[in-house]
Amino acid sequence: MFTEVDSLSSQILDPSEDGTAVQVRWLHAVYQDLRVLFPTVPDGSHKRPRFLVRRHAMKLAAWTDDETFRAGDLDWAWCPGLRSEGLAELRVTDPLGGYANGLRLVFYPAEQAVGDDAAIIWGLHALPLTAAPLSQTAVEIARLRHMVVIERYYR
Repeated sequence: MFTEVDSLSSQILDPSEDGTAVQVRWLHAVYQDLRVLFPTVPDGSHKRPRFLVRRHAMKLAAWTDDETFRAGDLDWAWCPGLRSEGLAELRVTDPLGGYANGLRLVFYPAEQAVGDDAAIIWGLHALPLTAAPLSQTAVEIARLRHMVVIERYYR
């Protein structure tokens, strides 16, 4: 079920000036996306791409919504047509497994949820990186998963 959440224990060490930290959390469905993209093989070579994706995603813990935000080699942008919904994409351009161009991770930088100490960045969808914008199917998947996060954690 894609409403389960996996936390990556990603609070940044230095809180922001207002005393909050940013957490990076991924819906369980993103892990399922990655398992489809990088199926298990007997020699364990499937794990390397997943760890590279995780390493890049953890950089989002330093997030600010400033348009010029950069954290090392982090490459992100607001999703075309989805900026009003607050959805952005992280582009991992390292060659990963069979994906020479890399991956695209759609995320939602939310405000603090009720009872949380920190703002949370929610990972919503993982798919191969292409020069083309997100397909209509990918947009709908991201929107539905975004609605799940809003309904479950912010209402």
